[in-house]
Amino acid sequence: MNPTLSKKISVISFFSMIALVYVHNYNLNERIITPSTVVHESITFTTFAEYLFSNGLLRFRLPLLMAISGYLIANSRFQTVPKIFLQKFRTLLVPYFLISAIGFLIALFIELLFFKNNSGIANIIFNKPITHFSIKEMLYCILVYPLPFQLWYLKVLFMLSLLYPLIKKILLHYPVPFLIFIFSVWFFTNYPDGNSKDRAYVFFVLGVYLKMYKIDFSKPFKRFPVALAFLLFLVLNVFKTWLAFKGGLFLNSTEVAYAIELLYKTCEILGFYAMWFLSDKLVALCYKNSFLNRSIQSAFFIYAFHAPLMMMGSQLLLQRLMSVPYIRLIEYVVFPLIVAFICTEFDGVLRMYFPLAHSIITGGRNAAKENEASWKHSLPDKWSKEHSLNWAG
Repeated sequence: MNPTLSKKISVISFFSMIALVYVHNYNLNERIITPSTVVHESITFTTFAEYLFSNGLLRFRLPLLMAISGYLIANSRFQTVPKIFLQKFRTLLVPYFLISAIGFLIALFIELLFFKNNSGIANIIFNKPITHFSIKEMLYCILVYPLPFQLWYLKVLFMLSLLYPLIKKILLHYPVPFLIFIFSVWFFTNYPDGNSKDRAYVFFVLGVYLKMYKIDFSKPFKRFPVALAFLLFLVLNVFKTWLAFKGGLFLNSTEVAYAIELLYKTCEILGFYAMWFLSDKLVALCYKNSFLNRSIQSAFFIYAFHAPLMMMGSQLLLQRLMSVPYIRLIEYVVFPLIVAFICTEFDGVLRMYFPLAHSIITGGRNAAKENEASWKHSLPDKWSKEHSLNWAG
């Protein structure tokens, strides 16, 4: 793969993980949000801003990550189901089970240390504390429905990877009709009950398509400039956020939910398009900044271990400091950065002193020491606007 494209993907992955931490730090009364979530709180600067970012402006990350995952598997040398299974078992399922177990123990430790059997992440997800779990419930929690709830992505990615040969075969014979069909089904499927989440699987297929047909995605469409896409992304997200608070004044609950979800998916597409090209400036920034340069290597650890720290730490801070003015907004802005820093340092310590454990937990990601050196030297000395990124690799 083009080394410049590889580094761009690394930077996007890192900032997508930071965005993920902010999304999961949403601290309004209804902690779990979906594409069609309607807010049942009064509209204030804090509530509006948190919904705008957590359920709007930061939601570009999943389509980008799905498309990158599809592109990478199409670029892989593993092209048959048995080989894909063995490779993805090591890189996806082994980390899934280990991180789930470690996250369970972290949540249990925090619960025993700071909470009194009536709170914590398990109480939010399962309506009961970990200390009240049976052995069967503990196993279910670790193996099937992990407390680090973001691990759904590894499970889904494993299944999509096994489906890759079939996806490739369909795209080989019916590329455009297949893309139109799956995008139409995805876009117009609504979840008015508010319990389902958009997993953006279709972007995985798009990533496979871009690699298979060597689509040049280094430059935006001439008739759809990035500035226009970003402006629409901002405006529609602001409108969608307002609708989540005030849509019930002129629409029934089902109509509001469906309208919000259509706007949500429209913004995902716009954000996917705009952020891919705008991220070029982030690559240049990360190349020049030594702290960001090092932190990028820890993207997977931020993804893997932020959830228990975030959910329970946030809850603890809000309980203890509720009398502080604007504490919800302060906590929302500051605490994700603290959690990301802790995960980054944890990754660095484990990488340095326990490299084998680090390699197993991460599925071999960034296992070689040469990766850090290659990041520092593989980008050109001067990052220019004329650089070319070819998705064909």
